[in-house]
Amino acid sequence: MKTLIIGSNGLLGHYLVDVFSDWDSVAWDRNDCDVTNIKEMEKKIQNLLPTVIINATGYTQVDKAEQEIQQATMLNTTVVQALSAIAHSIDAVFVHYSTDYVFDGTRKDGYSEEDFPTDTPMNVYGATKLNGEVAVFENAPQSYLIRTQWLFGLYGKDFIDTMLSLQGKKQVSVVNDQYGVPTYARDVAEATKQLIAKKHSYGVYHIVNEGGPVTWYDYARFIFETYRHSTKESIPSVTPTTTQETVQYGTKARRPQFSLLKNTKYPALRHWHEPVKEHILSVTEQ
Repeated sequence: MKTLIIGSNGLLGHYLVDVFSDWDSVAWDRNDCDVTNIKEMEKKIQNLLPTVIINATGYTQVDKAEQEIQQATMLNTTVVQALSAIAHSIDAVFVHYSTDYVFDGTRKDGYSEEDFPTDTPMNVYGATKLNGEVAVFENAPQSYLIRTQWLFGLYGKDFIDTMLSLQGKKQVSVVNDQYGVPTYARDVAEATKQLIAKKHSYGVYHIVNEGGPVTWYDYARFIFETYRHSTKESIPSVTPTTTQETVQYGTKARRPQFSLLKNTKYPALRHWHEPVKEHILSVTEQ
């Protein structure tokens, strides 16, 4: 099955390349294909004729998106519109990734795959991702739209990296009123492969690790305690703060408060504690 992975140099893309290495896979990063050049991208894909197209590209700078609306719209909406249409034109399965930020974050019990987002996400990033979702539904009936959240992994900066960079401080303040679930990017890549290989029904999937909901504060405490256990080094004192108080640190975009994605369709992934421990151990051993 010829599989094209677009965005192979990103956090998720690296794992997708590894997980799909035993398939007839082709990996493109921005040096291989400029996805914003729609005509060039379409020509390259039609020459390749993959049977599966996995789109791991996207604009992910949530705060910057409030000013860089054009760039966010191009990558999260326009490119998705084009890719989903191209996939349909060559009868390819299309895989696209979205986010909890398409929801408004007002439901304390979280969101299942059957819950359709409102048309007013809380920020520009969420709005551009939602418009990308609409394009997938309209253009590509043979598609897996995978929502995930709070991704972490070895390739690219994530919350774990941010916390560990503060390890030398005496005290760290972390938001305690936003809820979600940490998710390991490799687990998402593995699930993506199984969705295709086992021919699960097309549609929306929430691929997240088990163990939610937790706050960023809960997550930070677990990171530091795991780090202390692994290294025997001292760790900062973690104190809770509120979303409102983080505005002073330059968080321009509003964040959903309750954005837990509930997985009700795909076999449950492992608890997030397990891959976080593995990740921190791999980082501290480097």
